[in-house]
Amino acid sequence: MESELYVTENRITIFVNEKDRVQFDDALNNKQVTLPDNVEVVTVWELTRTGEAANPPSLGDHFPQLKNPPGVSYDIGRAGDLVLENGCLRLKGMEGLEGSFLLIWDARFSTRTEQGLVQVIDSLTGEVLASVGDYVMVGYGGDSPGRTWKPIPEECPGPYMVVGNTIKKIDRP
Repeated sequence: MESELYVTENRITIFVNEKDRVQFDDALNNKQVTLPDNVEVVTVWELTRTGEAANPPSLGDHFPQLKNPPGVSYDIGRAGDLVLENGCLRLKGMEGLEGSFLLIWDARFSTRTEQGLVQVIDSLTGEVLASVGDYVMVGYGGDSPGRTWKPIPEECPGPYMVVGNTIKKIDRP
């Protein structure tokens, strides 16, 4: 387990690897551990000494992930095409909006490439949620990338869209 302390915001983020998350949740459910409201728990693949995920997604640095996922996800979803531009996953073709938006993710999501096709997967279950080329609905978590584990590469310019709680393939209207 790793943690980050944000003194000025009176907030703590605890990073738990997926292997320990079940045991951690059991302790919370059995009231062996209680957490105040200002403590957030984030599940990651595996931790290194610096708290970084040891198993990076298949897109590497081109799959920017938040250090502090948004606490809320708006009910509003944004629909568009999941595209790969300069090695970066973007949402393109949203109604009323020009261009494409770089998607910023949290540890709930990862990618894998199978037979040359980039897929977005649920980090814990391995379930494929969407693939490049799909028309998708993305939960909207805001437009400010906040702090990411690594700097966003120059090949992945804004505008940005933080992925909320969901991304799923839908039928095109």
